[in-house]
Amino acid sequence: MSRFKLCFIFDESGDYKPVPYTKLMDGGKRREEFEYKYFLPLNGYLLEVCREDYLDYYKNENHLKYLKREAIRAGEISLLDDESMRCLCEDFTEKVLTDMMVESLHKAINLLDDDEQRLIRLLYFDEQTERQCAEIFSVAKTVIHKKKKRILVKLKNILEA
Repeated sequence: MSRFKLCFIFDESGDYKPVPYTKLMDGGKRREEFEYKYFLPLNGYLLEVCREDYLDYYKNENHLKYLKREAIRAGEISLLDDESMRCLCEDFTEKVLTDMMVESLHKAINLLDDDEQRLIRLLYFDEQTERQCAEIFSVAKTVIHKKKKRILVKLKNILEA
């Protein structure tokens, strides 16, 4: 019995879709269609990642194991105890999850119309105030505020779908 029940793989659109672990493996071997894909364990699941993230993750893991072995060999007390190693893994997990959320947010923003995208870009990427945006759009500040609230609700609905 595998310790993984579910895998998340990229579909044709580049989004993650859940797939049972049994679809990934045939007996003890990976199925041919998944042979050249990279997966990382994440909170009891397998997550498909790009080659660079896979290599970075295992490079970090191997480096930590090496440091621990060397500290033990030299008779030193290792600062990289199990808790420290767990924290480093959690940091990587947090990075992967954050990257996934940012990617999803950018895809959702691309589904907005041009004016909505422009307002979001001005407010959140260019750090303009609602008052400055009102001047740019030649409307009242209250119009910008209401439009921003509608756009944020729209983005929330897109992300939850």
